Amino acid sequence: MDYSGREKRRYTRIEHHYIIRFKETNSSGDRDVSSVRNISKSGILFYSSSPFEPGSELEIYMKVPPLPKESVFWGKVVRCSPSQRIKGSYEVAVDISKIDEATRGTFDKAIKFFTFHSPDKLR
Repeated sequence: MDYSGREKRRYTRIEHHYIIRFKETNSSGDRDVSSVRNISKSGILFYSSSPFEPGSELEIYMKVPPLPKESVFWGKVVRCSPSQRIKGSYEVAVDISKIDEATRGTFDKAIKFFTFHSPDKLR
């Protein structure tokens, strides 16, 4: 499907399939595990077996090379819709709202690396 409207994205997205763990910020439950569909400096699109309401706040845990440990960042769900790619799952779009500076710097470098080395993965 072609989109002919005004582009709303602030940054280039890359298709890189990180594995993430996530949960609603105020939830005491376990974290779910999922795969990222695409990612940018300001947002992430991933698959979930459960839907989320727009505005829901999520904690997202992701291993970003070369950081030695898992990074955590927070964001708000901007969109959640049934996936056309994976039956029975949802595509959850999250705007990254909080990330520490060390993680942000490494995250930005990883995005630049994959943008430069994988131009066929750009969206």
